[in-house]
Amino acid sequence: MRVVQVETVEDCFDGSFIKEISLSEAISVEFIKKMGEGNSLEYFPDFPRPFFRIEKKNFYQIKGVLKSRSIRVIFNRQCNSACIESLVSFINNLF
Repeated sequence: MRVVQVETVEDCFDGSFIKEISLSEAISVEFIKKMGEGNSLEYFPDFPRPFFRIEKKNFYQIKGVLKSRSIRVIFNRQCNSACIESLVSFINNLF
């Protein structure tokens, strides 16, 4: 799994910002579980489109759908480009 592209979706009034991260492969259950390790993970496999949400407190919240090729990340306002680079590196090195 590799990050293909990172796009800015929106800057919020509270100072947080949203990025859309495109992935080289479809999201799997294994990807969701690995991303959720050590973080707050909510996974809803019984939804028509299985949805997950992962929160790393004070850094970001990730939202996505199983078998999709992208995730949406809401970064905390204290995060900067190093936060984004760290998440991209983490994803690129998961498998």
